[in-house]
Amino acid sequence: EGLGCLWLEVTDLKRSMAFYRDGLRFSFDGGNHAGHVANLRAGDLKVVLNQSESESCRGRGVAISVEVTGVGAGRSFVVADPDGYEWRFIQSLT
Repeated sequence: EGLGCLWLEVTDLKRSMAFYRDGLRFSFDGGNHAGHVANLRAGDLKVVLNQSESESCRGRGVAISVEVTGVGAGRSFVVADPDGYEWRFIQSLT
């Protein structure tokens, strides 16, 4: 039925919240675990940001593509979050 949840490990929760909530306009849907986890929503998609101390290779090997309306003449664009996760927004063809 589609992607329901996306879990992303982040290095700085406040910085990532600013990117997703203020920059991409995802809505805040609560948080927990002593301020180390934030839940956000974009339509039906739930995005969980988890602040981790691990120095793993965040953002590598992950491709996130979202169909949207209103992108305009460019038809698609890519933004990278503070931890290197790239989001591609593509104009829906329907």
